[in-house]
Amino acid sequence: MCKKDSKIHLCTCTHIVEKDTFFHQNMNVKLSIKWTLHRFLKEGWIGMDGIMFSPVDAFSTSLTSDFFRDAMNSSNCFDFDYCPSEGDNIIFKLIIYDKMSHRNFSEEKFISLIFRNGVWVIDYYDLFYNTIEEIGKGFLKFIE
Repeated sequence: MCKKDSKIHLCTCTHIVEKDTFFHQNMNVKLSIKWTLHRFLKEGWIGMDGIMFSPVDAFSTSLTSDFFRDAMNSSNCFDFDYCPSEGDNIIFKLIIYDKMSHRNFSEEKFISLIFRNGVWVIDYYDLFYNTIEEIGKGFLKFIE
């Protein structure tokens, strides 16, 4: 369960609720952050061609990969009983809420962490050579 001293709360809600969107720093749009948790299955070419996007270092000056890594390593941020396994991967994806169309759209911006040697580290899987499966998802809430 999420501890009160954590900076973020990873809720298993499956949709954006208006009250959970936020304005952040100099970004003049409403935002939300979706997270997806994956379990590493195996390594090896999966026989797929395409384009792979790489993670970014930051969504803004304070929402950085270091911020997410530190928050994940400081406490259990999940709202369900979860103990990370070696190789687990969490991806934080930026969702922008467009007031004009009242639609949500996702940018290709994401931050990725992998659980290695007992801690979350900034890293990502090459999905052409690694097989992972989704084991959880939801939206991030900031704890004031």
